[in-house]
Amino acid sequence: MFKKSRADYPPGLLAIYDNGGATIDRYTVVFTPYNLFGGLRFPTLTMSANPTHPQGVALRGESASRPTRSPGERAIGLDDLPDGCRQCVEDDLRGREVECPHCGGLGPELISAGPHAGERCRVCVSH
Repeated sequence: MFKKSRADYPPGLLAIYDNGGATIDRYTVVFTPYNLFGGLRFPTLTMSANPTHPQGVALRGESASRPTRSPGERAIGLDDLPDGCRQCVEDDLRGREVECPHCGGLGPELISAGPHAGERCRVCVSH
């Protein structure tokens, strides 16, 4: 399992960082990683305060290592995001496979409970 920056994040979310408006892409969201050809990839979403506005910013990317908080940034909760940002994060979470609660996405365990019981998460299947 990967340590979340805050305990109140929903499954699939590792961190939300706010740089206080120092740049147009103020918010950085780090999702749980997936396995790609034997290496982990950390999906990210970087956004301005209004990412769905025509002049807003919403960039999806990924990193081979877990992105960490930069100087001047602070970890914030999902509810601390502006409505448009929160909606983008929730949409991304809905589109992701669930993380295996047994292995944290690092082994071939079956999910034991919930709507995906008996299934394997995408990360586990790729091993």
